[in-house]
Amino acid sequence: MDIEKLKELTSPNNIPADVVMRPFLIEDITAPVIEVLGTAFDCHPMLFAEHMHTVGYGQPSSRIGLLTKLATL
Repeated sequence: MDIEKLKELTSPNNIPADVVMRPFLIEDITAPVIEVLGTAFDCHPMLFAEHMHTVGYGQPSSRIGLLTKLATL
């Protein structure tokens, strides 16, 4: 992900007045991305760390486990 583009997308000055929600889907999140998102949305880095721990990020079977969980919803 281009960090400068992410900063631009999350800047309050660049969000049109009629936009009430802007979802972001980020794969393979990195520390710089966490910093930009945390700053833009006032999120503590532990929010991201807890999420990554909960879904088993970085473990070899984490994607299979996540897909299994999603398939049962």
